[in-house]
Amino acid sequence: MERKHGTSFFDNDEVQLAAYCMLLEDYIDEPVRMGYLYLFGTNERYAITITDWHREKVLQVVQAIRNMTLDNIPDFIDNPNKCEKCSTVQYCLPEETKMLEKEDAKKVRRERNE
Repeated sequence: MERKHGTSFFDNDEVQLAAYCMLLEDYIDEPVRMGYLYLFGTNERYAITITDWHREKVLQVVQAIRNMTLDNIPDFIDNPNKCEKCSTVQYCLPEETKMLEKEDAKKVRRERNE
């Protein structure tokens, strides 16, 4: 079971749940075909059937993470409101990084004009 603070869930929440199920499968050596999402905001629990789509998405995310390098960092999320409740915002530092990117862009423009 994965607990969420909001009143709804999204595909990425299901993919996260599927990743947990896949880890559990690996540990207990048995298939895990269902997981649950609990929403604190509505006090509701949803049974999520783990499908091939979920498993493929997990593998895609894992591969994308493995392909990350300092020269190939993913773009920031389009919805900055999601950053407010994110548990990794202290590592990601989206606002600080955006400010540095703007400064780097200005520096490049100045160098081109010299």
